[in-house]
Amino acid sequence: MTQEQNAKYKRLNDRLNELSQLNGNIGRLAFYMTENDIDSDVEAQKLSAQLAAMQSYRNCLEDRITNGIY
Repeated sequence: MTQEQNAKYKRLNDRLNELSQLNGNIGRLAFYMTENDIDSDVEAQKLSAQLAAMQSYRNCLEDRITNGIY
């Protein structure tokens, strides 16, 4: 493997690790939201917005990995 290919492979592994951590964070947040009674509508909206943003970023990251853009 050339140095360029090696560097690209390392970046791929970095993105895959990032995706794995992100999926874990999404799962924890979703679990927190479903298992806890959130008293405030404002807090519920903020958590929902955060979850949506994390899911959107995950979709972008998956597309980048699939298309070889890392």
